[in-house]
Amino acid sequence: MTASSVSSSSCSALTELAGEPLAGSAPHIAVWIGIEHPGAWGPKALTSLPEEISYSAIKLASHELINVLALRAPGRSLGDRVTRRKVFISFASLTHTWSVVREFDSDQEVATSLDALDVGGLTAGKILDWSPVDEPMVWICTNGKRDACCAVMGRKLVDDLLDDSDLWECSHIGGHRFAPTVLILPDGLILGNASAADVLNAVEGQPRAETIRGRSYLHPAAQAAQVAMLGDLPYSQLTTVDLTLTGSQATVTLNQVWEVHLEQVEHPHPSPASCNGEPDRRTCWLVTSSGKIVP
Repeated sequence: MTASSVSSSSCSALTELAGEPLAGSAPHIAVWIGIEHPGAWGPKALTSLPEEISYSAIKLASHELINVLALRAPGRSLGDRVTRRKVFISFASLTHTWSVVREFDSDQEVATSLDALDVGGLTAGKILDWSPVDEPMVWICTNGKRDACCAVMGRKLVDDLLDDSDLWECSHIGGHRFAPTVLILPDGLILGNASAADVLNAVEGQPRAETIRGRSYLHPAAQAAQVAMLGDLPYSQLTTVDLTLTGSQATVTLNQVWEVHLEQVEHPHPSPASCNGEPDRRTCWLVTSSGKIVP
């Protein structure tokens, strides 16, 4: 972040000053759905979609493991209108990942297709018979109506990456106090405070620890545990995660080799969750001990 990029009173500046940890802050989501919509987005972007699509999208987003975002290609004017609308669906777990896309001729066709989705199958990882997306996608939040930090810092990051990745602007991912926020699919990796170099390294499977909020399909405690053990267990080599929760305590076993103990605590320094919001203390997962399991 540069001093000139956002105001010193912005949520991202104040959160950085408060030292709130990024690790473990990613939303817990297994399925990401993106609906192309180049028009203006409101604070709640799904309500900005055409009415029939909006109803179906909001219903899907009510599932605890599914999030639905509005998408637009970089550089599209807010006045542009699509004659055919793309919808992306992406799933991630430790065992497999996939992304697919379908282009629709009408908004009613989009709504009908969304309503017909097998939610149980999706969250279990059953792939759709749509066109596969073979390359990683980068979605960057630029939802300025939701938060000014995303408008300023998200769009700057989009500009920096225009020639280097399969890139889409998206609506609110969650956690704009860590702007710019980035979602990399199909891996489900969410970054915060990321530069263009950070994003490109993450796409190659080598994210910088200081920018990792977490793999979204993992529980936040497991997200934080993975980041804590990156010195011993490289990001791309994680194969199994076992989680035991007891109240505010968590034990996470990674690859059946590394054991991490964490506690959910209130971060001592308040900061606003959004620009113009009131400072507040949020909980985070902190590592209390970690090490190799002794046979």
